[in-house]
Amino acid sequence: MKELARTPLGGIAVEPKALERLVRDAAVSVEGVKVVRATLSLEEDVAAAVTVVAPRRAVLPVLGTLVQQRIAEALQQTLEAMPSRVDVTIEAIHSEVDS
Repeated sequence: MKELARTPLGGIAVEPKALERLVRDAAVSVEGVKVVRATLSLEEDVAAAVTVVAPRRAVLPVLGTLVQQRIAEALQQTLEAMPSRVDVTIEAIHSEVDS
């Protein structure tokens, strides 16, 4: 568990899996993206990495940038900290259109 804050009433901590889910959900908010794996580091700074499968007709640099932006926004909103980096790896491309 990562402690995010300490108040007079005690500590506020979050399980790493909860934040990984946040990264995952932000990535799949981009139309057609499927997440293979997501990780988040809170050691010295906030850094995320996600591996995705892209939709067939996507412009990959544009898609990657949009995924980065969505993840950064979600982390900024949730942790009040802008990530130092968000790495996106496109592992595969859908062979067919999914609905």
